[in-house]
Amino acid sequence: FLKKSLAAVLAVLMIAAMIPLSAAAASAPTVYVGGTKIDFSSGNSQSVTVSSSSVAIGWDWPADGSTQLYVVQKDSTEVRVADKAAAAGTTLDLAAHYNADADGVYTVPLLLKEKNENDVYVTVGEYTLLVKVDEADINKDTSIKEVAGLTGMVTYTIADDKIIVVLPFGKTYTDAGLNGALDEDNFKPTVDEATIDFTAATATANAIVKVTAKGGMAVKEYEVVVENQTGIATFSVPTQTADAEIDNSGKTIDVNVSVDTDLTKVVPTFTLGETVDRVTCEKGGGSTDVVNVISGETALNFTSGGTTKEARTFDVILKDGTSVVVTVDLTKAEGSEAVLKAIQVGTSARTEVSGDTVTVTMGAKEDFKDAVTVVAEVSTNAEVVILSQKGVAFTTAGNIATSATNAVDISGKTFVLRVTAEDGKAHKDYTINLVAAGESEKKLTDFTIKKGADSYSAVWSTDGMTGTITLPFKLKSDAALADFVIYATPSAGASVTMIDSAGSGTKAIENGKTKYSEVKAFVINQNQGLVTVIADDNSKSTYTIKLRFEDPRQESKLLGAEAVNTAEVPNITADWTFKAAVKEVTTSTDTKEQGVELTIPDSTAVTENAYFKTLTLSPGAKAYFVNAGDTAVEEVKALDPDIISQQTVKGITLDANFVGAFAGNKLTLADAKALYVVNEKETGTAEAISADATDALTDLVDAGDAHVYYVYAVKAPAEKGTKLLSLTSDSDKNVTVAKKGDTYTITVPNSYSDGSTAFGLNFSVSRLATLAADDPAKAGTLLTDWESDGGKKGEGTQFVMDSGELKDNSNSETVTDDGAGLLTVTAEDGTSTESYKLVVKVAEKEKGAAIKSLKVGNTAATISGKTINLTLPFGTELYPVKLDITADKMAAVEINGVPYNSTNNYNLNSDLTIKVTSEDQATVNVYTLKTKLGERFSDVPADAWFAPYVEQAFDAGIVKGRGDGVFGPYDTITREDFAVMTVRMLGVEVDENATVPFKDEASVS
Repeated sequence: FLKKSLAAVLAVLMIAAMIPLSAAAASAPTVYVGGTKIDFSSGNSQSVTVSSSSVAIGWDWPADGSTQLYVVQKDSTEVRVADKAAAAGTTLDLAAHYNADADGVYTVPLLLKEKNENDVYVTVGEYTLLVKVDEADINKDTSIKEVAGLTGMVTYTIADDKIIVVLPFGKTYTDAGLNGALDEDNFKPTVDEATIDFTAATATANAIVKVTAKGGMAVKEYEVVVENQTGIATFSVPTQTADAEIDNSGKTIDVNVSVDTDLTKVVPTFTLGETVDRVTCEKGGGSTDVVNVISGETALNFTSGGTTKEARTFDVILKDGTSVVVTVDLTKAEGSEAVLKAIQVGTSARTEVSGDTVTVTMGAKEDFKDAVTVVAEVSTNAEVVILSQKGVAFTTAGNIATSATNAVDISGKTFVLRVTAEDGKAHKDYTINLVAAGESEKKLTDFTIKKGADSYSAVWSTDGMTGTITLPFKLKSDAALADFVIYATPSAGASVTMIDSAGSGTKAIENGKTKYSEVKAFVINQNQGLVTVIADDNSKSTYTIKLRFEDPRQESKLLGAEAVNTAEVPNITADWTFKAAVKEVTTSTDTKEQGVELTIPDSTAVTENAYFKTLTLSPGAKAYFVNAGDTAVEEVKALDPDIISQQTVKGITLDANFVGAFAGNKLTLADAKALYVVNEKETGTAEAISADATDALTDLVDAGDAHVYYVYAVKAPAEKGTKLLSLTSDSDKNVTVAKKGDTYTITVPNSYSDGSTAFGLNFSVSRLATLAADDPAKAGTLLTDWESDGGKKGEGTQFVMDSGELKDNSNSETVTDDGAGLLTVTAEDGTSTESYKLVVKVAEKEKGAAIKSLKVGNTAATISGKTINLTLPFGTELYPVKLDITADKMAAVEINGVPYNSTNNYNLNSDLTIKVTSEDQATVNVYTLKTKLGERFSDVPADAWFAPYVEQAFDAGIVKGRGDGVFGPYDTITREDFAVMTVRMLGVEVDENATVPFKDEASVS
């Protein structure tokens, strides 16, 4: 003892001085181990033999609590020993927490502590318990018999040293609806005495389960691989340049597409996993209409409404009704092409380019003295410069054409135009030679109108003076043609004009810019217009451009229909889908007309509207109602089945007159709704009606260009079903519903009992029946009808628990009395009813206060005691970061004193303090979150002698590694590697056309 340092001796003396004098009076404890009584009054060290390495220990605990007994584990953790009267006492796990000698005898230190005058327990006695385990032969089986307790797991397989757990698409084991964390409790060993140790997955390694046989006689490790069912199995778009990268775990799809891809109209082709029902998405391009995405058919806009690229968010709807969000992003490759396709010098000298020397014929009167505008049509996003005129800059106009922003000097009659690819890797020079035409000409060689992919060109008459453009009948209106752009090609040096839109002057035609709406090009009723070509000597020629429209279709019949009570497709139900029968009816004046009979439920309110779910018409025909003022028509359209959001379509009010229009087998036309179906030939006429619409449409009917159908409604017999088919809590898993006979028991968490947390219920009843609670204060009186939440949080009727009773949160109606009540299902007929008992209970407060998992994105942290270690991929920004934390059920989580919110941003540049409080407030655990970044290269440890040099070279752009986070420090370096590093270090610009001076060029890697 005296060989210790002076400081150590003083420390021991100080500790001894702190022990109260009363300690000497403390009596030795009496301990019970596995039922065996052990009295330490005969000595501070006692021995006992037990039959298992896991054994209960207790002691004679003084009633006043003045003295406590602790066992000290090998990691110095002190565990208080329970009173021997406790049902299970305290369990000694000898193999896990205590050291054994060569003979298998475990040493268990004991500390006897007594409360001093400051109410602090201090040690007054130290004892040693020597425990020998006398067991039968140990089973060395280290196999795992099952994976259990992982709610929502689809299946699992155990083969050799690997366990594969399959989860639903889009789920991880930490998601809501699963068990919250994957741990040792999920893996069941074949032999009960075997122990399980679990090492959580990291960003670079899968989880490991270690099975240790009793007494450590055998050990086996299993790798745990978590996989997902397939969501989207394959995905492609027509212009992709490589296979799509589909991450079913990360829920992303990335596709590289060519530079010329039209992002406003992308039609994806894909296949879905077996658990997926359908895919929905906003159309994009500024539209918020949500559509069902059909493989190979639905066109999506991957822009925000202009030219800015925008990823699309797919809602992948599973067959169980849940949805998974998948982000689909298209990345355009940089253009690698450097081609001049056409060039226009001046206002009209345009030439298609076929070689690198281009001759452009100017007007006969061109004197080459004035600078002119040059427009170059080049490869997408390529850059253009005129080498001899550095002051001339070109800017992109659309995706194809670039034009000089200031005039080009053509006095030399030649210039060199360089086109450089967008990626900067290729360029090409074109020599542009300008010549004057031999004589002035005033010819028009082409006249075309274009809109997007729609392009229509004139076909010329024999004399070349009349051009005819054939168009679909649907374009036969100024409005339909307004946004078409005109392209006119005259002789060299000539210009083209037309009468302007006001009809009082002329409009110069600028190819690709002048719209149909800017000129009085054609009078639709005459279907022709005049185009003037002016040569550079001011001589003129006049051409006639005629529009010929395809013949319209003549049929005008209603072929079938179906109606519903909502304009929002997801809200359509079978109960509220109305059969529509097209049939001949007799009117109240004994004439025969065509009717459309809607059969609606008996309980339909007079304020309800009906909308056509389907409306099948003759090809090209349209349907109309007359507006309220009889001055115009309103087109009637069926709901678009692909649009999931609320739609603006014309509906029918199901008022008393409309529903009562058909009585005594006769139809009163004045109470029905007249639906006019007009053929394609006269739809323009119908839409132009501005007065006396009914008479005008009747004229079309009389002329055989339309049919009129009278829509009316009849009520179906009232339904009599009174069954409560199901009652569950799907949107809030903390609330449970149990059914036994005709009794439903709802159990809510204890923390909900103060009325602060609302929840919904999902139920179904007989067709068109209603569900309501009986008023506990007024027998025979029903409260407000309930609305099912359909499994969606926040939907339907919301409830709260208040003072032990269930209440409707929308109107504070009390549903139960002393925790019990009645539910009544009332049939649609209003008289048939059936009642069900309702019981509500408040659960005991949850005691857990542990963090089960913490993630950032797809990277999971490891939890060791009260320390959470998070290693994020190299280069990850540590602020702002969103945390995904899963704690024990109903536990409250605070980060640095502020309630945790999964949508908040956190700064991981410094440690975070995370406090978790159990629902019963009895347990508080405080964790420290420590975050660091992983290595830049997995094979370059931070302590390697060459690590700083690798980092410096990488930061300087000299090396980039082999890819996939690997550097290859021990790889053999090639001449190519060395040359590349040298060029990068020196910043030398590489000439791709340089001659290679190596005789063994072919062997260079």
